[in-house]
Amino acid sequence: MGIPYSSLSKSNSTQGANGKRLEKNIRRYLFSWEDEFKWINYDAVKEKAFCSSCVKATNMKLPLPTESSEKKSALGFVINGFNNWKKAHEKFRRHEASHFHRAANEMILTSTSDSTVSSKLSTQHLQDMKDARKALDHIFSSWIFLGCQGLAIRGKTKESSNLFQLLELRSMDVPVLKKWMNRPEKYKWISPDVTNEIVLDISLVIQRELSNTIKKRDFFGFMMDNSSDITGKEQVSISFRTVDDEFQINEDFCGFYETATTKSKDLFLIKKDVLLRSNLRLENCRGQCYDGAAAMSSEIAGLQKLVLQQESRALYVHCRAHNLNLVIQDEIKNIPDIENIM
Repeated sequence: MGIPYSSLSKSNSTQGANGKRLEKNIRRYLFSWEDEFKWINYDAVKEKAFCSSCVKATNMKLPLPTESSEKKSALGFVINGFNNWKKAHEKFRRHEASHFHRAANEMILTSTSDSTVSSKLSTQHLQDMKDARKALDHIFSSWIFLGCQGLAIRGKTKESSNLFQLLELRSMDVPVLKKWMNRPEKYKWISPDVTNEIVLDISLVIQRELSNTIKKRDFFGFMMDNSSDITGKEQVSISFRTVDDEFQINEDFCGFYETATTKSKDLFLIKKDVLLRSNLRLENCRGQCYDGAAAMSSEIAGLQKLVLQQESRALYVHCRAHNLNLVIQDEIKNIPDIENIM
């Protein structure tokens, strides 16, 4: 129907059958609509869009809905043609979801194939499932990419977030992802609640792989430090130090754990809980590294003492980086200019 798509896309000066230049049509009609709505057939001469499925079903004189509302849809995309470009996307979606359009597709399938409509719908359902899995794979890989790069997932608004912008960019090359991004908001799986849940699941997978690696290396050192987050909650950072078969030293961060107090007994319970979750034995701990706080380093009731009571080979070492930091602080006090800057 009308001038082929290829002839319009080659030049802006294509002429119709009546000699009229078609620059106006190219500006007003977006051929990108055809990527999402495969049934659109644009007639460049009439400057109108038609539904190829509904036109075919009508020409084949197949039984179609006769309700007044369905007739109106047929007149718009079958007989008269559609050219209200301001509301094009909305109208295309409405027509695609209409009973008339769906009935036309079903009748065409029934008349041109020996298979039943139910089997065709089942095949389409399986294809939709495959497309959904492919879209979710791209969403998961986007989460992982942002996490590996240390980039924030959220932003001030949903549209300005790194996750949303990355998915919008990738959808330009992945049609199934673009279709997914056009779904209603609550079916996209990128809300803050879902994002938090998925990030937590990814972190658990990483922790399991980390614990399996540490178990293969038999012995490990345990590193712990306290700090407050931006909300003022006290949290404990946990890291493991191991040596691989090539005698290369590895330090792996395990995560943050919230604690109500910084007493040595509470910190010891956190340590035992982390080892239990990681399926690691305290008997394989050969070193423990903390700062110089009494709750950590005290030889009488500190965390290092509680650990040594159960594993005497877990030698305590005062964190060298913390030592260096203390030395620098003391030296700065003797240099007023630098102290003022700090």
